[in-house]
This record gives sequence, structure tokens and C-alpha cells, in this order.
Amino acid sequence: MILVGAAFRGAGMSRQFRLTQEIRIKDVTLLPIEVDYSSEPRSTDEVYHTNLFGEFAPLGARKIMNFKRTTDFDFELKYGKLSDKDDKAFGLADIVRVQITGLTNVTSKIKDPNAERPKVRVSIELSDSGIISVTEASATIEAKEEDKQTLTDKVKSFFGAGSADDESTETPTPSAAQQNKTDNNATKTNDTEIIPKKEVKIEKVELGIKVTPLGVEPMATDEKLAAIKR
Repeated sequence: MILVGAAFRGAGMSRQFRLTQEIRIKDVTLLPIEVDYSSEPRSTDEVYHTNLFGEFAPLGARKIMNFKRTTDFDFELKYGKLSDKDDKAFGLADIVRVQITGLTNVTSKIKDPNAERPKVRVSIELSDSGIISVTEASATIEAKEEDKQTLTDKVKSFFGAGSADDESTETPTPSAAQQNKTDNNATKTNDTEIIPKKEVKIEKVELGIKVTPLGVEPMATDEKLAAIKR
């Protein structure tokens, strides 16, 4: 199968061959990549596993993970489906530990009791070279504001009462009975129940990302420069 793929790849790159159908070749990851994280609050030591990039998934992909948190948290990225034999030959299964910071500071400044738990969005990319990285982390906060509006105001706005475009006409002088009826209606209007109208206010805050390698340590800048000069 590898020889057939190499033959098609060579034919596609060469100008001496003409293929009847375009063949696109893309590298894949040989091992699945998983995410391990804990719930909030940490009432137990249970760890949740999520398959982020499956086995033989194409490289150059991007995934979004959503969390509902109120404090800073961390999660780990590791390879899946590794036996003890493969682990010794391949290296450590753990890749990196990612810490999301700044969320505790943001939630401590929220004074609105109607605010919901922040929704944290984390972007994880798998490059064409097979390198995984966390590119973005942000928190979305939704707060519901109450706008008090009486039932009478809603009815007036529906029928267009009190509009500035209404034409002015001569108003007859009301009689005593009509005046008494008007006063009773005004009293009922003042006792009308206030219906709160909720409006959602959304605010997005960028969070900090701290990545700690758990497997093979990456090359330092000096080591990279020395390798280039060889």
C-alpha cells in the first residue's frame, strides 16, 4: 500500500505523467491524541478522557473545546492506545500540561448575581508537521439585565399611544361621572403588575495560556542555532 501511494505521489508531482483524476495526499497522525481533565468543583478525583484527534486523523486540523468554569484550571494532552511495549519504544505518552489562567481574577470582579458561569473556549491545533499547540483561550460571560416595564406600557406601545406623530384635536371637558371613572382607571393603572424584561449582555475576555512539556523536552534556542550551523 505504501508503494502504491508513493507511485501515485510521484506521478502527481512529475510532468511526464497525466492523471485522469486529481489525487490529494495528506499526512495523518498514527496515534490518537486525548485530553484529560477534571470537573469543577473537584469533589472527586475522577478524570475525564476525551478523544480530540482520532487515529489516522489528517494533520492540519483544529478543534475547539468548551468548558464551564469559574476558576483557573488545567488539562493534559497525551497519546492514546499505547501499550507498555510501545510506551518504552515511543517515549512518554504524556505530551503537555496546559494551564488556563486569568479566569479566577475575571470572575471575582463580577458583581451581577444574575450572571451565569463563564463559558471557556480553548482552541487546539495540530499542524501539518504533527505538532500540537494551544493557540487561543477566551471566556464568554453572559449577564441578564432586568428592564422593568409595566403591562400598560406594553399595551400603549403596541397600539402606538402617546406617539408624537398623533394629530391634536379639540378635547371636550369631561363630566363629573367621566372624571370619576378616569380616576378609578388611573388607580388601577398604578396597581398594574410590573413585568421584568431580561436582556442578555455578552462580554468576551482573553485568558492566559501556560504550556509545560511532559514528554521530550523541546530544543532550546541555542541548541537550534547550533544545529542550523552544522
